[in-house]
Amino acid sequence: MPGKPYQSKLNPYLQEIHRLRSQAPPVSYQEIARLLREKHGIVVSPNGIFSFVKARSRRRAVYTISPEFIANAPAPPESRPKVEQPEPVRPNESLSKPFFEPPTPKPRRKPKYHLSEDF
Repeated sequence: MPGKPYQSKLNPYLQEIHRLRSQAPPVSYQEIARLLREKHGIVVSPNGIFSFVKARSRRRAVYTISPEFIANAPAPPESRPKVEQPEPVRPNESLSKPFFEPPTPKPRRKPKYHLSEDF
């Protein structure tokens, strides 16, 4: 294999980027790009920093309900009050129109061209 494998130009600044992203609230990627340009003279896009961080991070955790919420949750009610079912609405036979009318067919258009054997 000729030469070294690809190494990111951000590798020397890994600790600094980690420190900035670990703050609460985390420093934005745009701000990190600006800081790296001012302090170290390295020009990199915010998207480049995001890709660098994403490639070196673990997969996102699956979101679950925190145990502290489960411990403080109110107990479910023993039984729910019964709700009376409404009576179904019956159609009024005195209506002259039915509830649904099928669509009327569209009239046939005259053909634009008459193709016949008499040219």
